[in-house]
Amino acid sequence: MTDRRWRLALAGLVAATFVVGAACSSDEGEDEEPEATATSTATPTESAMGTGEATAAAAMTETATATEATGVGALGLADLDGLVCSGQWTNQTFGSTGSFAATFSTGDGGGSVKLELGGNVFGGQGGTVDAPFTTDGETTVFDADLGFLGMAMMSFDGTTVGEAVLQNPPALGEGSKATVTDFAFDGKTLNAGLDIEFANNGGTAHSILESTCE
Repeated sequence: MTDRRWRLALAGLVAATFVVGAACSSDEGEDEEPEATATSTATPTESAMGTGEATAAAAMTETATATEATGVGALGLADLDGLVCSGQWTNQTFGSTGSFAATFSTGDGGGSVKLELGGNVFGGQGGTVDAPFTTDGETTVFDADLGFLGMAMMSFDGTTVGEAVLQNPPALGEGSKATVTDFAFDGKTLNAGLDIEFANNGGTAHSILESTCE
């Protein structure tokens, strides 16, 4: 299970596509017949360093570009075990703030994240809760009652976050919902937004989460 890879990035991230083309050049003398024209299929890079070296350089460039495009390396479950992310959340609508910490524990088939939130979470009291998750290939799924946070229904595949909802947090009432947006996790930072919908058409609010991991 430790070789399963997580690539968690912003929702809707478009996969990068790489196109490698070969440039052709032709050197033609004034007195040469057309059939004697010499055509080279080597790129300027290949001419300077040799075909093998140019191919290796192109491969390294493509790998570096792919990492930059996703903004995240490949994280196995073993990399996550014991990882701690800490920071704070801020409700941008009402101006309230609180502490945040997430501690990852992993094992065969999944693991859990211990969440510790301070302040008036969803207008109620914060606290500590374990959020269990399971893995199926490249997909990670949270589907559990997280107490003061509500019912968590979240899924992540190899590149994007799928549905990510906290349903009916007790302090917000039946029919309320908090939807995770702009989720980004690369093993060094964990950031996200949260669109909060109050019960009975009671309005909306937006919170952000910012944390660093080690």
